[in-house]
Amino acid sequence: GQGQGQGQGQGQGQGQGQGQGQGQGQGQVQGQERELAAERHAAFVRLFEGTPWDPLPSAAPRVMREIDYNWLSEHLRINIVLWRLLVLKLLGRLEERDCRGVADWVLACQQPCGGFGGNVDHDAHLLYTFSAIQVLCILDCLGKIDTDKVARFVAGLQQEDGSFFGDLWGEVDTRFSYLAVACLSLLGKLDYINKKKAVAFVMKCHNTDGGFGAVPDAESHAGQVFCCISALSILQAVDVKGLNKDKLGWWLAERQVFPGGGPNGRPDKLADACYCWWVLAPLRILEKLQWIDTRAVANYILDCQKESGGIADRPEEMVDLYHTYHGLAGLSLLGTRYNVAAMDPVYQLPVDVVNRVFSKSTSNNAIMGRVELTDTINKCELATQTENNCEIAYKHNMARMFSIRKNGNLDEEALSTTTTLLETNPNFYVAFNYRREILLHMRTTNGCANLHLIAIACTNTNTNTKRGVLLSELQSCT
Repeated sequence: GQGQGQGQGQGQGQGQGQGQGQGQGQGQVQGQERELAAERHAAFVRLFEGTPWDPLPSAAPRVMREIDYNWLSEHLRINIVLWRLLVLKLLGRLEERDCRGVADWVLACQQPCGGFGGNVDHDAHLLYTFSAIQVLCILDCLGKIDTDKVARFVAGLQQEDGSFFGDLWGEVDTRFSYLAVACLSLLGKLDYINKKKAVAFVMKCHNTDGGFGAVPDAESHAGQVFCCISALSILQAVDVKGLNKDKLGWWLAERQVFPGGGPNGRPDKLADACYCWWVLAPLRILEKLQWIDTRAVANYILDCQKESGGIADRPEEMVDLYHTYHGLAGLSLLGTRYNVAAMDPVYQLPVDVVNRVFSKSTSNNAIMGRVELTDTINKCELATQTENNCEIAYKHNMARMFSIRKNGNLDEEALSTTTTLLETNPNFYVAFNYRREILLHMRTTNGCANLHLIAIACTNTNTNTKRGVLLSELQSCT
């Protein structure tokens, strides 16, 4: 797998979850409702509540202790701590016992240069420095570190062209651009870097297909798109010249894979639950979340749940902490239906945590882009609520149509009901058949007397295609 965001490689798999209905037969536009197994997920992540340097208690499965989460994960232990805290926070189950001793351990991971390593005595890197800042933000412990020292470490990694090294060894990646500006923004130290050059380098990685790559001329990838759009958002440059937001929105929307409904990271790849975050977050920043089938994405995440707790990359695979967190984070962007705390789509932190951090900051550099982002979140919440209301109205009208059809109604009420249904779902075959019965009855019984009703139905239809269908019906009736 290709590592993104926090830099952890993850396998990609094809989602087998049931997607959204096709609007045929009984006119159902939604798949079967799934439930979030919140308690089981909380129990799963609490398997990792040992000490950060040995996170699994003896009760954990042997294979997890000996392979996946001990010596093979030693270098990213700070991420395990972060993902565990975030899952519990998103589920509303973060307790004092979950946080005990964590802040002191994170501080022990800081190196003399000011950056943080993935574990005690590990080398400093931007990836782990950002994770450390996120953990301290959750715990409300940013005041325990020398923020200037951390900021100097981050700023010292910026290069002349505006790019950032991940550490002293010189790897360049747009992930590091995001991590750098996100760190400095949370610390209120964005003035430590050349922001214009940072924006210029990110835009050099913007591809003709609309996406972003790790470096100039590199393949577009959803993880890179998240990093670049989030960095531009923090730097108040989402409207920068040369960025075609519609084209980028379509590139992201085309990541959704059917059947299944889950997103992939790049063209011709398989769906993976972690991309429910990497794809949906930039769509939300761009205010284009409605461009995808959000219910199908949610169902894909819920299909990746396991009875024992946790979320896998795809339904038939094993669960892990990484996909459990990113699956829940993606679900949080889809509104309040699933009782998951709201996530900030830029900082990868709960909204209440980000608001608390910025409310304490006295630096203008700390709040760059926050007003615009808050407006975006509010608009997306409104759009989600509107979608939910439309779904409720659709189901109500569908039940009403079947009821009045069963009673043999072929009147103005029946015509109005089918008009409303077909406005929402033009492929609803039963509604079309019922409509034809109504129009035929009107023509047979009243001749031209009821043609004004048909004309009104055509006038109220808001697309040329559907209006053309209705006008052809009108002609056949005359």
